[in-house]
Amino acid sequence: QVIRDQAIAFANGDTDLATAKLRLRESLQRLDYRPEEGTEGTLVDLSSERRRELIVRMQTGLAQGAGRHQADQDPDRLDAVPAQELVRDRASRVPRKWRRIWVDAGGRLFEGERMIALKNDPIWRRISRFGYPYPPFDYNSGMGLEDVLRPEAIALGLLAPDQDVQPEPLDLTAG
Repeated sequence: QVIRDQAIAFANGDTDLATAKLRLRESLQRLDYRPEEGTEGTLVDLSSERRRELIVRMQTGLAQGAGRHQADQDPDRLDAVPAQELVRDRASRVPRKWRRIWVDAGGRLFEGERMIALKNDPIWRRISRFGYPYPPFDYNSGMGLEDVLRPEAIALGLLAPDQDVQPEPLDLTAG
């Protein structure tokens, strides 16, 4: 619950990252948490600086991704902006081969390298380590989404001019 509360506070701008990590550390201390021998200070250690930052950033990213996905399911918005493109938002310490991941998951490439699909295409869940149709798609991936407007989606052959894209209900269960 502390993780959830701090992630929400961070996402809403009610706290900063340092304070959120401090609250997590205090919570672990109250629980008398001790990392397994040999894992102290590593990403496996829940009390390590890197792990606490990862927890806050991932929970915040998942909450923001779910919110965007839900907003994108508005029928009028989905009609105007039916597709999205997987793009690099920021550098990653360990870059993954996203084009390979995309193709292996059944995605189509456009113009040789653009990873675009309708917003409710199953590809989004298939590329996600967590099974959600929105970012973050993996830990510290640095990948995000950009909207693709209806005329471009039609030009790419993703849908017919008179085709509607049906909203999908928000399902917060992974997979």
